[in-house]
Order: sequence, then C-alpha cells, then structure tokens
Amino acid sequence: MAETKTRVLAGAVASEWAPQTRETVTVAGEPKGAGKTTFAISAIHGERRGVVVACDLGKLSIPPAVKRENVLVISYQELTREIKEGHSSPVRDVYLKLTGDLYEIYRSVKDQRAIQLPDGKEFAPPDVVVLDGMSRLNNMLVDGQCALNNIADPSDLDNKAFKFWGKRLRDVLTIVEQFASLPCDVVMTSWVDETRNADGSSTGVFYPDVGGKMDKLTPGETSNAIYGFSRQGKFYVKVKADGKHPWVGLRSNYNIPQSGEIDVTITGAAGELTPWQKVFGK
Repeated sequence: MAETKTRVLAGAVASEWAPQTRETVTVAGEPKGAGKTTFAISAIHGERRGVVVACDLGKLSIPPAVKRENVLVISYQELTREIKEGHSSPVRDVYLKLTGDLYEIYRSVKDQRAIQLPDGKEFAPPDVVVLDGMSRLNNMLVDGQCALNNIADPSDLDNKAFKFWGKRLRDVLTIVEQFASLPCDVVMTSWVDETRNADGSSTGVFYPDVGGKMDKLTPGETSNAIYGFSRQGKFYVKVKADGKHPWVGLRSNYNIPQSGEIDVTITGAAGELTPWQKVFGK
C-alpha cells in the first residue's frame, strides 16, 4: 500500500499571524475639508517614520503632533499632461518616475532596506506608507499609458480602447494590492464620486473615486475603509456602512460606536490622541 505523504501547511495561529497586527486603510471624502490627508498622516505619530506619496497638487495637511523630520514626502507637482496649441499632450517622464518611485518604496518595506535620497542621505524603511490622492494617481496612470502608446487620448485607440482600460485597471489594482500586502500600516486617500443609474440620474450612493471598477475594489482590498467629513467645525470619520456609503467598515473591530462615527477633531490639548489613534488605538 502506497504511503500517504503529509502536506506541510504554511499557516500560523491567529495570535501569531503578522497581518493581524497592521492596518491597511482606504480613506475617502470630499476633495477639500474632509480631513482625509490629516487622518492618514496622523498615523506617523511618536517616533514612527512614514513615506507620503503626494499625488495631489499643492500643500499637504500635516498634523501638529507629527514630527516632520520623520515624514519623507515624495511629491508629484509636475503635470502629467501639458496644454499646447489646440490640444493637450501626455508627459512620459512623470509616469516613469511615478511607477519607479512606487516600486522603490515597495521594495524598501518588503526588503527592509533604506530608501536612497540625494546627496548620499538615507531614509529608514517606513512604519507607515501613505498614498495620498488615488484619484489623481489614476489620472497619472491614464496619461502615462497614453504617452507610452504615443496617443493624446484613449479615444484615439478606437477598437483597442477596451484593452487600454483593462491595462489601466490592472496597473491600479497591482499598486493597491502590492501596498496592501506590505508588513506596515498603509493608508490610501481619495475623493468620492456619486454613482449613477443607467439613465444618468443620481443614486445618492457615493464610492471612492479611484477609477472604474477600482472604486469598489480599493476599499475591498484594504482591511478598513472609512469616510471622512466635517460638520459644524469638527472632523469625523464614518466607520459603519449605511445606504449612502455601503463600502465603509473596520475589520476585526467590535467596539464601533452606535452612531458609526468617531470624532477625530484635533484640539491641541496636552496628551491628545491623534486621529489615527482615536480609531485604531496605536
């Protein structure tokens, strides 16, 4: 009788399973005044170090409790599309810089090696990675694919447009999955966009504005998905799903307030917890 070979499973008991000790978060809200970036960067508190991939143009909202010397900002103030006489054209170099930088940050955490900076400086492997501005990051990838295909707009591809959008979906999904798999806390911010019925009418339902199917896939790929908003001068995050934001929720958290909202307003009081700590307690 043939001997049955025992298969060794690569598992771990829940008390020792590493992914259970970190947080991956989608934070979405209106373009301005929702507190998205403030919440995300507040994860870099105390002596924690973090990298912020700043895709949106302009300033960053860095909370007062965060030590700026512990935050490495990789910014993309360059335009991925330039207006010229009678038309706009995508820029190839910014796309190549973006994708190369994202991969280098990913490998830094994965391999636990320092990020190399100009003048021989280094930045230690981060405890937190923030992808700030997934809505613009999607547009940057679209423009980059246009540049690589030597076209001005996806509509120029005619019957090959379906393949183009499939490639864009795969690129964004790969970025989300790569960073969500890292052994550190990861936060992705985006705007929100209202979905529409087949006739174009409003549904009253809002999803993160990441682009196409990624509007639903992004909050699904992260352990937590929250909606940031302000009301009467205070800032809140919604952590329980409702009809307007059905994608919201916290995994493995059984102490969510009945209202489904957490006040994350920064008051400046001594010893105050950061917005991140008010939600995740660390």
